[in-house]
Amino acid sequence: MNRSDILNFFTKTKLLQLLEKLSYKDARKSWSKDRLITCFDETPIKEILLQCTHKQCQDILSFFDSSAQGTKEKCIQQILGLIKESGTTYTRED
Repeated sequence: MNRSDILNFFTKTKLLQLLEKLSYKDARKSWSKDRLITCFDETPIKEILLQCTHKQCQDILSFFDSSAQGTKEKCIQQILGLIKESGTTYTRED
């Protein structure tokens, strides 16, 4: 799992919502998913995950076949740990 895998997990709508939460105002609904993902290039993955709901963090862990229990903070730490130790790439269609 890597940063790109996590961002590809989200739909375009969810990516737009995350960008809005991160105060990124230039994104457009008409943009492709790949273009939206490039908007996150300067944002640390932990900051992105902090803007996600607890359920979204659990869904990320479940999608990547990992246990999704505990608080939001524990889920984020688990995701960050998986990013460091995994070299597997996953994709999810929008």
